[in-house]
Amino acid sequence: MVRMMIPIIMILSTAFCFYFDNHNWLNKNIDFVPFIHNVVVGLGSTCVVIYNFNIINDYETTTGFWYIIFPLLSSGYSFYDLYTGLVLGKTPLIIHGIITMIISVVSFYPTPLYAPLSNFGYVTELSSIFLNLRPLRKTSIDIMFAVMFFITRILFLPYVSYFSPSIELKILSFALTVLNVYWFVLIVKKMLKQIKAN
Repeated sequence: MVRMMIPIIMILSTAFCFYFDNHNWLNKNIDFVPFIHNVVVGLGSTCVVIYNFNIINDYETTTGFWYIIFPLLSSGYSFYDLYTGLVLGKTPLIIHGIITMIISVVSFYPTPLYAPLSNFGYVTELSSIFLNLRPLRKTSIDIMFAVMFFITRILFLPYVSYFSPSIELKILSFALTVLNVYWFVLIVKKMLKQIKAN
């Protein structure tokens, strides 16, 4: 039953992203689709990991809707993510979109074997909640973004990837970590420039 739902939820998730593209209902400066994705997937995957951290050891026997729904929603979003990167012509966004699409393929095909495990990677979406709130121009949001980015993407992701039994997910996590380090250097430079300006 769960396996039959995989393509349906993925298609619905992708359709949602494209349908609501450029709908800024929350605030005219906040991009609605990425923000909703980050809140739902980031918080959802974090709850799954907190509820059962042992997924990392027994992911093969971990089954159930709640263990795959958040990676599945993010899989649908990855098509939108790649599209956005191509439209904006931003290479790091294109690379991010490609890597997340590959993670989706590895996680769900031919079976959703690694999907429960990929929740650990989607914990990193917590930092992107604050990224999408940055247009509000509040120093507290900028600080939370930098702190959460460092904790989830520079510390947590490489740590859990080290224990991952999947060589494919280890390689993809390493690629994402390299990209995250690049982004983190840019974040720090930008924050230092703002501090000097004030």
